[in-house]
Amino acid sequence: MPKLFSILDKKILKQVQKSETELNNFLTNHWKYIFPDFLFIKNEFRLDGNVRSDESSGRIDIFAFNPKTNKFVVFELKKEFDKNVSQQASDYKDFVEDNFAEIYIETTQKFGINLPGYNEIIKDQIEVVLIAQKFTQTHISSAKKRNNITLIKYFWFEDDLFLVDYINNDPDEEEKQNTEKIK
Repeated sequence: MPKLFSILDKKILKQVQKSETELNNFLTNHWKYIFPDFLFIKNEFRLDGNVRSDESSGRIDIFAFNPKTNKFVVFELKKEFDKNVSQQASDYKDFVEDNFAEIYIETTQKFGINLPGYNEIIKDQIEVVLIAQKFTQTHISSAKKRNNITLIKYFWFEDDLFLVDYINNDPDEEEKQNTEKIK
């Protein structure tokens, strides 16, 4: 378990527990600092119809766009680990792919998001970002085999300090790898 030491207070800071709603609000309010490479579209993005495998509607916790890959991104947040998080995100991903035209129109017209042209966006490879306090080794192994699923662990400490730990697809590491390839 990560520990965070405060030089200023001369102590190890305690981890604090926050709700999934607080996590969503925190990420949304600090989006441009935590996820500068993604264009924020909407939190609690409602999907109507047979979205989930149980044929119910759903809400994407945070819906975004990746301008580098020209793909939509589904962010699914969990306070702690949830064994069904992958299935839930997969249901949302599949729904966005199957209803791409409607999602594109809603994003650009209803929410006024400036996106590339319809034919410039990759429609059948929606990216998924799962954020939770922990993941099983099965989730980690599976995500590392796929380039379109990113796992991020988070830790919240007193004094509103927030630690983000990319399990895979860390954008900072990708830049370093690309730099090394160029060299």
